[in-house]
Amino acid sequence: MPFKVCRFPQFDTQLKEFSKKYPLSSIHINTFINSLDNYYLKGVVYPGFANFQVRKIRLALKEYRISERKGLRLIYLVYPEKEMIVPLVIYKKGEVGSEKEVIAQIKHQLKKYLDTKNQM
Repeated sequence: MPFKVCRFPQFDTQLKEFSKKYPLSSIHINTFINSLDNYYLKGVVYPGFANFQVRKIRLALKEYRISERKGLRLIYLVYPEKEMIVPLVIYKKGEVGSEKEVIAQIKHQLKKYLDTKNQM
C-alpha cells in the first residue's frame, strides 16, 4: 500500500503565501507535494528530531530559472507505521533567517499538526 500525503490547514496557508510570491511555480509545487509518496525517501533526514522522521527535500523553481541549490525547501514528516507523509514547512533558501529559525518553525508546525491530529 502506498503512502498517503496528508496536508493540514496550517501548511496549506503557508503554501498559499508562498504561491503568491512564485505564482508560475504553484502548479508544479502542488503536483510535487501530492506525489511526495514517490519521492519521500529522497529527502535528507533533518537532524534534531529523534522521535520523528523529519526530512528535507530540495526543489528547483524552473519557471523562475532557480536551481535546486538556490530554490525551494520542503520539510515533511514521515509516519512509516501509518504509511503517511505530512508536509510541515515550505520556504525558499535565503528567505528564512538562520537554521535556528527554520528549526523553530518546524517545531511550531509539528506541534500544530500533532495538536490537530489529537483533536480528531
